[in-house]
Amino acid sequence: GWNRIIVEKPFGRDLQSSDRLSNHISSLFREDQIYRVDHYLGKEMVQNLMVL
Repeated sequence: GWNRIIVEKPFGRDLQSSDRLSNHISSLFREDQIYRVDHYLGKEMVQNLMVL
């Protein structure tokens, strides 16, 4: 199967926690499996995913 993760940016409380989360996600998924979506630009897309 295909594994992908969508992360809504910004994430974390500050730069340090954001870097830790990003590094952790990168240790679990390849870069081509990680989709980082801006919280405002991706709003409609994420809402449509909930319908699926």
